[in-house]
Amino acid sequence: MKMLRSLYTVCILHVALTLAIVHAQDDQSGFISIDCGIPEGSKYTNKKTGLIYVSDAGFIESGVSGEILPEYNYGTIDLPYTTHRSFPQNTRSCYTLRPKQGKNNSYLIRVRFMYGNYDSKDQLPQFDVYLGADIWCTVGISDSSAKYYCELIHRASSDYIHICLVNTGHGNAFISAIELRLLDITQYETLSTSLFTDKRASFGSNEQVRSDM
Repeated sequence: MKMLRSLYTVCILHVALTLAIVHAQDDQSGFISIDCGIPEGSKYTNKKTGLIYVSDAGFIESGVSGEILPEYNYGTIDLPYTTHRSFPQNTRSCYTLRPKQGKNNSYLIRVRFMYGNYDSKDQLPQFDVYLGADIWCTVGISDSSAKYYCELIHRASSDYIHICLVNTGHGNAFISAIELRLLDITQYETLSTSLFTDKRASFGSNEQVRSDM
């Protein structure tokens, strides 16, 4: 538990993040982009980002696939938010990611959530997300139409990464998308723990900082 409890928050600069991602969008060998809840074996190219998303079926063995209600699926919503995997029968459910580059590399990892009243109960859940055995963040849904994410930079000590969703007694855990990006190791070669994203800012520029990845 000590690793994530002692995390430093980090403000990721727009330019630094762009340079740190090793592979451009036309070479996604350092990317894992998972749209949770789409049919097993399916994949698509996100028109907004050009990134290829795949089904989460090969990364987890439990859970129930579903979609947000139609009234929350408006035209401009990013496609990964429209589907999800929920875990009504599990206290702890874990995804296993195996990046090709393996251990001793640094990765930017994001998990995304949108409730969208998918269960028609209109009961806003709260649950925890763990990176392995260490708590990463608490997801507290406060609005059915709101989008949430947790993000960090993690230096992998093994060839696999476990992302776990834990039911804390406040509604079923669920997840909309998981995204992993390989970073240039020289950017964070002294990193011995994980770094939370506090916010993104583009200093000295009027350009909007892209929040997707």
